[in-house]
Amino acid sequence: MISELRTFALQDWLSAVLPAPLAWQPMTPGAGRRRYFRVTDAQARSWVVMDAPADAKCAAFLKLAQAFRAVGVQTPVVQAADLQQGFLLLTDLGCDLYGDLLNAQNADALYQSAFTALLRIQSYAGTADSPLLEFDWVHYREKMTWFIEFFCQRYLNLSLTPRQHADCHRVFDLLLESGDAQPKTCVHYDYHCRNLLRLPDGQAGVLDFQDAVRGPIAYDIVSLLRDCYIDWPVVRVREWLRQYQQVALNAGVLRDEDPALWLRWCDFSGLQRHLKCVGLFTRFHVIGHTSDYLVYLPRLLNYLREVSARYLQTRPLYELLEKIFI
Repeated sequence: MISELRTFALQDWLSAVLPAPLAWQPMTPGAGRRRYFRVTDAQARSWVVMDAPADAKCAAFLKLAQAFRAVGVQTPVVQAADLQQGFLLLTDLGCDLYGDLLNAQNADALYQSAFTALLRIQSYAGTADSPLLEFDWVHYREKMTWFIEFFCQRYLNLSLTPRQHADCHRVFDLLLESGDAQPKTCVHYDYHCRNLLRLPDGQAGVLDFQDAVRGPIAYDIVSLLRDCYIDWPVVRVREWLRQYQQVALNAGVLRDEDPALWLRWCDFSGLQRHLKCVGLFTRFHVIGHTSDYLVYLPRLLNYLREVSARYLQTRPLYELLEKIFI
């Protein structure tokens, strides 16, 4: 009922800012509470409409869309907005999502465009009237504990021993300390194949950036290359990570040339993100929000097992996962 009332309100608002008649087409929803529609007029011109709850950072989306475009990031232009209701009218960047396009043959070219866009994002430092918020380590740690609460306990019905609890929390602390020790840049916070589009000129269009913060440099690149929704051979991922380290060094975004340290930052940032995502996706299932994301758990758990096995400090996580999946 609420969604129907919002849809009526959205249609009324839209009729005041765009010519009629309009054809409506719902777009694939993301993990959050925002809804998107593609609307087309009689001249076949199209726009994207965002319907977001009042607390979904619409004002941040509007400001960051402008700020990112000023540093060369291809984001939608906000053409009209009602921030009180949570309605935004955006230019339509098209339908060529990386998640639909990526394959072994085109991945190098698509990722090079994504690297360029990410470097531009990382160059953004905020402004006096719109500073970047700091990465919230306390909040992130809470989300990492969802791995225990929602994945281990409520999804798998496991009772962890006191030692396993303590081991998990030591790993959480290690990963967060590693992230906090990294150079800080602007972090998109959800930089993956479903939030990137191939534009007609070959550039990468960037979506869903309203949560951007100032945080660890490796977070976005590992979100992209160890994506929840698509995976690649380990050797290829390491080569892309090496390439990105070099372009970041050349751009002055990164200053430490130690390849082992860079890989460790990426590995630990990946563990951090994937623990959070395993907990988040199973929480969606447990609380009845959606079970659609359970299909991605095997990929995430493979990431966690493969990376946690490499380091002595993260072996307890690997051993727990091995016991779970014997």
